[in-house]
Amino acid sequence: MVYTLSRSKQENILSLLKKGLSYSEIMKRVPGVSRSTLSKYKDLYTPERTRGHAGRKTTEVF
Repeated sequence: MVYTLSRSKQENILSLLKKGLSYSEIMKRVPGVSRSTLSKYKDLYTPERTRGHAGRKTTEVF
């Protein structure tokens, strides 16, 4: 079953993310929200965020 957050919770999460609060701090202020939900909203609504390359860095063998 898919659980949809209320519009007020979504707006609250977005405002806290824009203020730069950590996920753990947001989870304390907005009950019932997981890290994965926060990550999803951050990815959806802050496209200017840049991500590093995943995985291990390449090393050259001589």
